[in-house]
Amino acid sequence: MIYRHVPNDKTFDPAALMMVSNVFDKICQSRQIRPNSDEAEALARRLFSLAQDGIRDAEKLEAMAAP
Repeated sequence: MIYRHVPNDKTFDPAALMMVSNVFDKICQSRQIRPNSDEAEALARRLFSLAQDGIRDAEKLEAMAAP
């Protein structure tokens, strides 16, 4: 779950949070990333950073989060 990684300094509307959460879950599953791992933490930071920059399309977010 991505909710433990939500930044404290920014507020995301429910739709944006759900979109980021879905992308996080999809990437974690496809890359076999454990949700509590350092890799998951880095992915969450990247996804939230992109979302804060205005990326609100799930496919774009997923593509831009690629290493």
